[in-house]
Amino acid sequence: MTGAFFFILVIVFLTLIPKGILILYTWRKSKKKRLTEKKETVTRETEPKIDLYFEELRGLAMNNDPLFLKRFTEVYSDFTKRILQTHPGLLKSEMSLCAMIFLNFSSKEIAEYTFIQHRSVQTNKSRLRKKMQLASSTDLYNYIRSFI
Repeated sequence: MTGAFFFILVIVFLTLIPKGILILYTWRKSKKKRLTEKKETVTRETEPKIDLYFEELRGLAMNNDPLFLKRFTEVYSDFTKRILQTHPGLLKSEMSLCAMIFLNFSSKEIAEYTFIQHRSVQTNKSRLRKKMQLASSTDLYNYIRSFI
């Protein structure tokens, strides 16, 4: 009788273990999904809202329009003032590079839209970093976005 009882007990455990694992797996997956949704909600709330002018400025930059920098300084006047207060010696070309970085263009995109080589953009970024006296570990994109 003890052998039969033990055998039934083993069978019950063997049938319950996969169900428990499945329940645990489903619970963890739903928990991870809820955390991801919560992070996305928090990120959406804390991200600066893309204003109406963002796409207009990107379009001007993509067309290498001479009005790009002028329009950028009109739209983001606070950003322009702050960056020029911190780095007063920036040239127009360097300010234009900062504006394109602010608009989150990659080096390849900047090269394509300004009709220069990708390597030249990297050199310009390096010179800008040097002029701003930034450490090599500092992310240029984050640093420029910090002036918002």
